[in-house]
Amino acid sequence: MKLTLRQIEAFRAVMQAGTITRAAELLHVSQPAVSVLVANMETVLGYQLFRRQRGRLVPTGEAEALYPEVERAFVGLDEISLAAVAIGHMQAGVLRLVAMPVFAGPPLSEVIARFANAHPGVSIVYEVQPRLTILNWVATHRCDLGISIEPADHPSVQSRPLAIGVAVCVLPRGHRLARKPQVTASDLDGERIISLPAETRSRRELDRLLEQSGARPVRRVETRTNQALWQLVERGVGVGVVSRFALTGTPAERVTVRPFQPAFVSKALMLNARDRPPSRIVAAFCAQLQAYCDTLDQA
Repeated sequence: MKLTLRQIEAFRAVMQAGTITRAAELLHVSQPAVSVLVANMETVLGYQLFRRQRGRLVPTGEAEALYPEVERAFVGLDEISLAAVAIGHMQAGVLRLVAMPVFAGPPLSEVIARFANAHPGVSIVYEVQPRLTILNWVATHRCDLGISIEPADHPSVQSRPLAIGVAVCVLPRGHRLARKPQVTASDLDGERIISLPAETRSRRELDRLLEQSGARPVRRVETRTNQALWQLVERGVGVGVVSRFALTGTPAERVTVRPFQPAFVSKALMLNARDRPPSRIVAAFCAQLQAYCDTLDQA
């Protein structure tokens, strides 16, 4: 026979209240119920917990030795209860986010900063990985949310559209093409170009358009992030064609941005595991990220 939680609660209440009557009030039960619980606990333990002296309950030495252990256990339960409430109110918890390098720029950083300030008790783990790694991490629950580009072809991953980014051409200040209202694929013939890696969807689309136009740019630098591409353009290394979405909020004192033709777009997706519904924290972050991206689309 083992002790029950209700017996231990009755013992703790009597130790705290000093009488059966007040212990019953604490537990919202009858006095006989408390007496039975304590008596049953004594039977299981094989020793007495309380003695009656002049109408009062006096804890035995065994009860005095047992009470600190019981109290430590209940303090742990209280902490669990507080943590559960905090998680429910998004005052505690962890958000594990992973994004492709092309999205590791000002828009995502802005949303993360706003969310962190609004939920100071939430820890955020933010990593940057290639698309296939993101799909694997989402599917295996290594992260809660992935930000990637289409397609998200994994049976264990579901996706939701986040934003559509139209390609633009980023030029150093004073560049000859900055005088044009828009830059075409054929304009890049012979130009030094900074590009994303060949396996990215936007790079493949750009290469297709360049080939169709007969343009042969000079490949100077290949980089995985739009931020690095932008910074290299600022320093006059070359020109680049990137998604406008990923560069929103980037200072443009030393570059000129022009529409790129033929136009092509890249679609950002939010990814999560099919077999795990998003937590309240993840859902709140997704809503905030979506709202922010919607404002960019309207700008």
